[in-house]
Amino acid sequence: QALDETLTADVQRWIPVRRIDSAVVYERRQETERFKIALAMPGPNLMYSAAIGLLTATRGLHDITPKNSGNGFDDMNTLWVDALNMAARGEITHFAMLHSDINPSTGWIDILANEMVRTGADLVSTVVALKDWRGITSTGVGDASDPWNAFRRFTMREIHEMLPETFSIEDTPHPDKYLLHNTGCWLADMRNPALRTVDVDGWLKDTLSFPIAARMMPDGTIEHRRESEDWYFSRMISTLSLKTVATRKVSATHFGSTPYVNSRPWGDSLFGDEATKHKWVTK
Repeated sequence: QALDETLTADVQRWIPVRRIDSAVVYERRQETERFKIALAMPGPNLMYSAAIGLLTATRGLHDITPKNSGNGFDDMNTLWVDALNMAARGEITHFAMLHSDINPSTGWIDILANEMVRTGADLVSTVVALKDWRGITSTGVGDASDPWNAFRRFTMREIHEMLPETFSIEDTPHPDKYLLHNTGCWLADMRNPALRTVDVDGWLKDTLSFPIAARMMPDGTIEHRRESEDWYFSRMISTLSLKTVATRKVSATHFGSTPYVNSRPWGDSLFGDEATKHKWVTK
């Protein structure tokens, strides 16, 4: 009775973390200010997984304004630019995004906000597994000299066994490079003026764009190149002197032909990402 009256009656201060037999173990919530968050849901369709994520984004700790423009791929950049303007008008303090095929744990925005405050980060993203059995994630390490490819992609085994629960580029074996983020479930602090940085012609530097190119190879063939919007965005924000981190504290399921989770180490890739290993393995 004392537990119920003291803890469960105050859901804004306590969060359940595990159950032992009939007892529930709680930890005290980190004290954070109440944020005004624009929650972007890109794409014309809302899958069940993301609908649950929308309904359970916060346990009442923050004010959420859902946003959607229904423009498909352009939706992400449209929503990002709209949020930058909302922040400039004082309507929001933060921006979150959730893709329609990702189902995060209840209170995921609360968790990301807590990690943001705890680490002093300007942006925090959730580690999300790719939709295959290798256990590869799109979270990794980028190299400015080769923007068209990842320097390293972390596996779910590495995320759980090599890195802290929440980590920055300094926590990886490659602190001289930059962190590649997944944009399927993330939070950014829009009060940082660096996010509004433009070039000499007024073009915003940090956009959620899909750059494409074609390159002549030594043998005369031409190869198509395409940079994903999340890795391009990661590369751009790495030039803005922002602190960014990635976390697995949010339990996220990526839905494809089967659910792909981030809550445990798994996958056929036992010794790292084979596609990038030649770049980072010490010989």
